[in-house]
Amino acid sequence: MVLLLASLSWGRTLDIDVVDHAYLDSDVTIEVGDEVRWFFTGPSTHSATAASDQAEFWDTGPQLPGVFSGHVFGTDGAFVYYSSPHGADLGDGRAEGMVGTIRVVPPAPDSDGDGLSDVHEVWFGSDPLVGDTDGDGLADGDEVDVWGSSPVTADTDGDGLDDGLESELGTSPISGDTDGDELSDSDEITIHLTDPLLADTDLGGLDDGDEVDLMLDPLEAEDDDGPMRLFPADPLVLGVSNPFYVDNASPLQTVYLVAGSTPGEFAVPGCPDLLLPFSDPYVLDATLATPGGRATLESFLGLPLAGAEAFFVAVQPAVCRRSARELRLLE
Repeated sequence: MVLLLASLSWGRTLDIDVVDHAYLDSDVTIEVGDEVRWFFTGPSTHSATAASDQAEFWDTGPQLPGVFSGHVFGTDGAFVYYSSPHGADLGDGRAEGMVGTIRVVPPAPDSDGDGLSDVHEVWFGSDPLVGDTDGDGLADGDEVDVWGSSPVTADTDGDGLDDGLESELGTSPISGDTDGDELSDSDEITIHLTDPLLADTDLGGLDDGDEVDLMLDPLEAEDDDGPMRLFPADPLVLGVSNPFYVDNASPLQTVYLVAGSTPGEFAVPGCPDLLLPFSDPYVLDATLATPGGRATLESFLGLPLAGAEAFFVAVQPAVCRRSARELRLLE
């Protein structure tokens, strides 16, 4: 796989993955002034070393996995390189074993005038004769250089809004939830009528996603004072006791810390209209809320949860109240 990075300088950067005993891709074309970076993924050590007797020489040296190393090309021509120890220099610009070729050409024309040269369009898979390959309203060059979006995918972040529309709205075409309120940009605009650039549209103190989760109105600030709020420790750590903090609970009523891992609905006994956002609830801890409506709960998170998505909710069954859902990926 060839990874691509755009640069606003006179050259661009092309990243090549180095896997065990191979360069991906092993034969690429770039322009004078472009940089090639090799990303070493392992598991073996590899290098990208230019064969001798060529107009340019570079040698990354043997690299362990996780390292980037690059070279900017200032001369046109075809340059052969090899990996040590899985290749060998044969002299006179030749090599054998694990080898690759960089073909460097003079700056290429931009046939469609979209800001990407014909050579660079090949990198990104876009059409050098069509200025807006994916038809999303953004020129291919602007997608790469300005927005960081894909010139071949109309909705890069998959949030339901084309990249061109996101650029007009000011939302990010590479983030499905620009303001981080757990509502997609598309849902904010088309369903909830909230501001996709403002996490708390009504400025009432609760993020829009929490209000929707609690069946409150994210456009009405007055209803933000009532909901109970849960603040898990961040980050949650496996194998130890983790604190969870609750505020705005009903004073002197028992607060339960409830978790689940399967999205769905579960009606709290005695509160038919109070639904938990998972189908497999289990109680982690319980305590009385203070006269000020606060509580601290503890939970020991065992190793079987490693890598799992877990939902955490604070519940007061006696008064049929719960907090917003907290979703955490446990490392």
